Amino acid sequence: MEENRELTRAEIVEQDAKECFKQGLNCSECVMTAFLNHFDTGLPKEVVKLATGFGGGMGHTKSCGKGNGRRENYRIAAGHLSHCRQNGK
Repeated sequence: MEENRELTRAEIVEQDAKECFKQGLNCSECVMTAFLNHFDTGLPKEVVKLATGFGGGMGHTKSCGKGNGRRENYRIAAGHLSHCRQNGK
């Protein structure tokens, strides 16, 4: 039997993304929404609209929407613009 334990932050974000999917968002939108809900990016919620076109993957190829959403979030957190904002540019 699995003991009762607190969920990790990653598990909480994953659950949030799954709930978003149940509400009709595509995979990339789900990952982006969950990321914005749980991390202080300073970005408005409207940036989820940027993820809409990547939901089925790029042209329904081997690049899935979940992976695209994850990469978008990485760029938000560690991309060049984040570096510029920190340096007042």
